[in-house]
Amino acid sequence: DEDGGGPKISKGTRKDRILSTTDPEMRHGHKSHSKRFNGYKAGIVADAEDGVILATDARPANMHDGEQAKELLDTAVGNSGQELDRILGDTAYGGLGTRAELSSLNAEIVVKAPPGTRRGMFSLDDFEIDEHSGKATCPAGKTSHERRRVAGDDPGWRYQFSRKDCTGCELRAKCMRAKSNPKVVQITAKTEALQPLRREQRTPEFRAKYRERVKVEHRIGRCIQLGARQARYFGKKKLAFQIAMVATVANLTLAISKSGFEAPLLILSALMLLVAAGRTHSLPANLRTNIENQWATIRAITSKASKIAIHRPLF
Repeated sequence: DEDGGGPKISKGTRKDRILSTTDPEMRHGHKSHSKRFNGYKAGIVADAEDGVILATDARPANMHDGEQAKELLDTAVGNSGQELDRILGDTAYGGLGTRAELSSLNAEIVVKAPPGTRRGMFSLDDFEIDEHSGKATCPAGKTSHERRRVAGDDPGWRYQFSRKDCTGCELRAKCMRAKSNPKVVQITAKTEALQPLRREQRTPEFRAKYRERVKVEHRIGRCIQLGARQARYFGKKKLAFQIAMVATVANLTLAISKSGFEAPLLILSALMLLVAAGRTHSLPANLRTNIENQWATIRAITSKASKIAIHRPLF
């Protein structure tokens, strides 16, 4: 504040810019190129078969989803005591760096690769690349007139078509958005690694496996119903506590809905867990033991129902 001499927010934008002196951990985030929000992101791992949420976390909004993917999955494995068979995720987890980290988990990765072009536009597969002649041929049958090397961290080749061929081309609307510039096709090491993945995700086999992700989306929707979209606290740690509480309620209500009978003890246990969530390690030993006994009771009750898997979240 210029008049009072207190702290104030600087103008402009930069990475990790502090947006609020009240909550200095919140950041700018983007749901799309045009839609921005301020705050945090929540991460959730759920079992695609039973719908049980196995791990949660909270992170600043500017952190990429893939940055904590492996850590979150490791937590899920530790919480459930189960091995990973298949990893399902959207394009936010489909980058090459994230895939390399997830490959160490020895599970099948069914994740969509980031799109190379806009929907409805020609992809790289529609262009013929002749590395020997150094030419690229477009869907209209025109050939590039220039090839230049791309240097840097992602090396490759850049093929440029002539302005004369591109101007007035009948297929221009499906080829590029620019109104006057000629078409440029860039093939790099990253592109060559992603293209086979993009082809694979168009196959019926991939689509059948990817449809299992809908069950996880339903669990995310349930968490939103329980208030996960709106932060109730300041700071990442307290928000992580909120998301963990939401996941606890989602798991317990799921268990009750599948049990097929009234379970008042289960409901009482849920209330007790919500009070104790996030503070288990600082509780007196006798109360901590009581909580563990309540979880044993929950597991005993839910084991009577068919295909119930409920695991204690680690907060």
